[in-house]
Amino acid sequence: MVNETFYPPRPTRSQGLKAINFVTLAALALALLAVAGSMLSALNMRYEVTPEALRIRSGLSTLEIPLDEVTDVWRPETLTGGVRRFGTSVPNLHTGRWRFNETGNITLYATRLETLVVVDTADGRYGVTPENPDAF
Repeated sequence: MVNETFYPPRPTRSQGLKAINFVTLAALALALLAVAGSMLSALNMRYEVTPEALRIRSGLSTLEIPLDEVTDVWRPETLTGGVRRFGTSVPNLHTGRWRFNETGNITLYATRLETLVVVDTADGRYGVTPENPDAF
C-alpha cells in the first residue's frame, strides 16, 4: 500500500477578513505617518517674527499669527497637570493640543516645556519654546 496525503479545501476569503486586513493596514499607515510627522517636526521646527506676523513652522505646516491679533505673551513659572489631548509627547518634542493647570487649553509647538512662552490670541493660545525666550 502507498501512503497518500490528503489536504482540506482552502477556505474562501470572506468580506470580514478583507475588512480586517484593510483596517490593519490603514492603522499601520496612519501610525507611520504620525511618526514621520513627529520626526519632521523635530527637525524643522522654528519661529519667525516679522513686522506683520509670527510664523510657526512645524513639520509640513506653517501657522501664521498676525501680530495685531496677539493679545498677550507670557511665561508660566511652572506647568502642572499636563494632559495631552492630541499630539506628540516624546523627549524634546511636545506638539498638538494640550491642557495644563496654568494655561488651560493650549496648542504646543515646543521642545522643552521649561522655557515655554505662551502667545494668546482671540482665537486660541499657543505655546512655543524659542532658544532665547527673553529675546523672543
